[in-house]
Amino acid sequence: MTSRKTFLFNDGTFSAVPRLKLLFVFQHISNLITSVKASIEKNDLLQVIISSAQLTNIGDLSILIKNNDNVPVYVYYTDEKELQRDKDSYAGKFSNLIFCLQGSIFTNLQGCEINESIQEPNSVKKNILLNKIKKMTENIKRKRLSESEQSNHSKKRSLEPDDTNPVSIFNGDFLHRNCGHSITRSCYNSENGPILCSTCSAVSRSATSQIISNAVNMEHRLSTPSSSTSREVRLFNDSREPIIHRTKLSQLTAKLMAESIEQLKIKNASLQERLRLTHSIDQDIVRLVSVDRAEWKVASYVEKNANAIQGYPRSFYSPSFHMQNSGHKMCLRLYPNGDSDARNQHISIFLALKRSDTDNLLSWPFSYQVTVTLVDEDPTSGNSRDIVQTFIPTLTSPSFQRPDTDMNPGYGFKYFISIEEFNRYRSHYVHDNALLIRVELRPIDPDLTGSTGADENDMTPNDRND
Repeated sequence: MTSRKTFLFNDGTFSAVPRLKLLFVFQHISNLITSVKASIEKNDLLQVIISSAQLTNIGDLSILIKNNDNVPVYVYYTDEKELQRDKDSYAGKFSNLIFCLQGSIFTNLQGCEINESIQEPNSVKKNILLNKIKKMTENIKRKRLSESEQSNHSKKRSLEPDDTNPVSIFNGDFLHRNCGHSITRSCYNSENGPILCSTCSAVSRSATSQIISNAVNMEHRLSTPSSSTSREVRLFNDSREPIIHRTKLSQLTAKLMAESIEQLKIKNASLQERLRLTHSIDQDIVRLVSVDRAEWKVASYVEKNANAIQGYPRSFYSPSFHMQNSGHKMCLRLYPNGDSDARNQHISIFLALKRSDTDNLLSWPFSYQVTVTLVDEDPTSGNSRDIVQTFIPTLTSPSFQRPDTDMNPGYGFKYFISIEEFNRYRSHYVHDNALLIRVELRPIDPDLTGSTGADENDMTPNDRND
């Protein structure tokens, strides 16, 4: 006889489950429905056990078992009246529904063999274990509480002759020797009569009475100003002086530290400013010499030339500037190792117009004669070796129209000076690792066009962004 798989939904009702072969226990109805579907697709023999509370999900189950009359669905109840009510309600709707009381559910199962049960990881065994842990935890808490109460009671002791501190006597930590009840203030008789226990009215021994009387008298003296209490207060204040001194010392230390931090901030700001000025020495500077003349100090020339020879970057831009006589915004572009076909042979220099907020106030196209000079800065040279090149703009060139991008194509001199000649007279041009390039603008007749320069559009595409 082939055994059936048994899928049991246990919502905690079963504290123990029989050890049946092929028994699968689920705590989530969705997991049970998924497993039923998979087993039906495999044509397995199975039966399902659900609680009466899960009848609301019978619609989901019916999709899986409506065409499988050989899949019995057992519904277990703890109340016989509810069983009969649902049995009448679902009569005729599902032929494979079987209604049983919880106690008899496992006796009605079909094809079950006793064996080790195979359960879902979150089985009822977990609930049993949790219940045991809960009981153990409660027992431990009760034991600790009992020990704590015993410990508190053991701290109380009988009054001894040297116990003269009223605070320790009347706070409930001491017991009457004769009756064992706690000593309280109500035990004291202000009329110098016997000390009676406020709980049982037992008379205390004379020694105990004397101790309590002394404690009350001391408490009274402490609450009433006198020479002796003044001395005690003075002694107390004297004992506080080292604490006050340490507090003042800590406050002074904190103040000094705050002042030191503020001084360090000022020094740091000063150092940062000096560092900024030091870095500015290595940065390129454009100085407006006159209304029609500007000079570009090309700093760190040796490093820029080495980068150009290696191929990146091949060119360097000057800071932007406005020439006063024209109002146009522009910059210079230097190729230390030459541009395109002049590479490795000549130094190239170009002028580029840049877009600005005042372009609508200027005349276009740009119509100024441009003169670029590599300045000889050798003071010992008898003959000036300035290298001077001039061009007159071609007015139809896009280089001289009003910019519609950040910068127009450059225009200038690919063959400004040969590298061979430059190196021959290098000491005339390179001073303090810098070059000086001057640019001058002169108005021209708009009818005159032409140039001795080279349009930067002649460059190869790879050079446009280097």
